[in-house]
Amino acid sequence: MRRRHEFAVGLVILVAIAMVVGGALFLSEADIGATNRVQVARFRSIGRLQPGGPVLLRGVRIGTVQSVRLADDNWVEAELRVDRQVELPPRPAVVVISASLFGEWQAEIVSQDQLPNNPGIRADIQAAAQGAGDRWPGADMPGIGELTAQANRIANDVGLITSRVEGAIDSAVIADLRRSVADLTAITAHLTQFAKEETSTIGRITGRATAITENLDVTTAALRNTMRRVDTATSTGDLQEIFGNARTTTANLRDVSSDLKQLSSAVLGTREAMLRTLAGLDSVMIRLQRGQGTFAKLTTDSTLYVETTAAITELRSLIADIRINPRKYFRFSVF
Repeated sequence: MRRRHEFAVGLVILVAIAMVVGGALFLSEADIGATNRVQVARFRSIGRLQPGGPVLLRGVRIGTVQSVRLADDNWVEAELRVDRQVELPPRPAVVVISASLFGEWQAEIVSQDQLPNNPGIRADIQAAAQGAGDRWPGADMPGIGELTAQANRIANDVGLITSRVEGAIDSAVIADLRRSVADLTAITAHLTQFAKEETSTIGRITGRATAITENLDVTTAALRNTMRRVDTATSTGDLQEIFGNARTTTANLRDVSSDLKQLSSAVLGTREAMLRTLAGLDSVMIRLQRGQGTFAKLTTDSTLYVETTAAITELRSLIADIRINPRKYFRFSVF
């Protein structure tokens, strides 16, 4: 019996030791089967990331932060132990972000081709990638505490601006605002009335434009018909005949113009002679009117008419007497 109790006590002790060792290995996340690999990432700042923090890929935990240390040239390096069987993105980078309100931080593995839309993170990743070698470039996002502090500063600024605005607004300013609102209401009413009037005007203009468009359509149709007729006349040779007649008429007009030019030259040549003739005729007419000269006297004095009439009467009497008594005036002798 006594040996049985000793065996049970020894077995319990061995089980307890095994549990302690297993718990220690579990808590330290020791890689006994070499299923994980260690990768170094470098940062300018890692926020509050601590060893033991989770390492995520697309929101899934694939490893832990093994250690954090300072490096040369003000860089910070973190060793990340990740699952060797996980397929990592090409050109991986690490972004450290806050995980909760209780100060927990985590490392998110992302591709350098799909970085967050944050200029600061992109600049930090590009700076860390220069001369990194086989180390992954990394950057950290502002923590919730920093965001809260910044929000607190913004709230203080807003409160200060609000107090200044409250101090600047008094009863006179409120009265001015009321008057401005009343003026704005009146202006709005005038604008509404103006818009109504202009709408009616635009309606009339639109109607006129429609009528003009219809007239243009009719004119276009008539022009098309005219063009068809011109095309038909061109195809049948009528247009060429018209052009030929027009050329002939133009030549005839040119000949007529030449004849008119020659006639005009002849008229200009005889103008002086005509002027002289008219001047002489005018002088003769003046002399006739004044009674100068024989012809003028004949036209103005009746004596010649009376004497001529008397002479004709006597001549008739003489002729009658000769007929009656020819021997009185003529003698005939044969021998």
